[in-house]
Amino acid sequence: MASGALVWIRRDLRLEDHRALSEATAKHDRVAVAFVYDSVILDQLVDRDDRRLTFIHQSLDEVATNLRDRGSDLITRVGDPVEIIPQLAKELGVEHVYANHDDDPYALRRDESVSKMLVASQCGFTTFKDCVVFERDEIVKDDGSPYRVYTPYSKAWKNALRPADYAEFHLDQSRFWPADQLPKPRGNQDIKSIGFESSDLIVEPGTSGAKKALAGFEKVMPEYGKARDFPDRHGTSMISVHLRHGTISVRECVRLALSQNNPGATKWLNELIWRDFYHMILAQFPFVVDDSFRPEYR
Repeated sequence: MASGALVWIRRDLRLEDHRALSEATAKHDRVAVAFVYDSVILDQLVDRDDRRLTFIHQSLDEVATNLRDRGSDLITRVGDPVEIIPQLAKELGVEHVYANHDDDPYALRRDESVSKMLVASQCGFTTFKDCVVFERDEIVKDDGSPYRVYTPYSKAWKNALRPADYAEFHLDQSRFWPADQLPKPRGNQDIKSIGFESSDLIVEPGTSGAKKALAGFEKVMPEYGKARDFPDRHGTSMISVHLRHGTISVRECVRLALSQNNPGATKWLNELIWRDFYHMILAQFPFVVDDSFRPEYR
């Protein structure tokens, strides 16, 4: 009997260099991909034309298209993931659900609840590091305590870095679940059915948009250290929103930075390390979501 798995994408809206997809397609015969428009989050949004949701929605359109090109399709649902993911796992009859880490305090509570629901129904749940190079307690001081200052953290980060840390995760595209065997409705939800309207974007969404931005940035990367300070120049990567929603892998960015031998690439790598640093701060000191990191500034 063929084994099945569900990959739940959240802030990793791509099919390339994707840790959870790589793990799932290596271990299972059929792999379905799903995204949940989280009503717990969406209900807090005031603007019905929120650009963030438009970016996510259009990026998911591309994911769905890419899955169809591979004979599968994307499953999207609207609601509370704590209810929807276990229901979808049961409907598909999968043995395991895979996802990538999200260290936001709400996301951690959500994932813990999802895990309990899945385990109760005898379905496994595993998450992986994907959106950063080093996470949580991987880079710490000699005494095991977390860094609170960037400069010593960045030195430790660079000393710890090995090629395996930014190597690409490959996946077996032949393992995607056949579209005609996926539960309906299939494909991306219409944005109006979610209760929102499309908004104009100045950043092209999806992995295709991320790659175009990165290719354009590569041409001007040598001047990044200086050009980034002038808003009338094309001096920045323009991929922060892509990294935020995972339309491109941070490992791909690190690979590009390391392949360039110029001061701009070195400076940009330092900025990517800043990103890891703040993810670590969030994981180690979750109170920063609602409060100042330093007590004297509260």
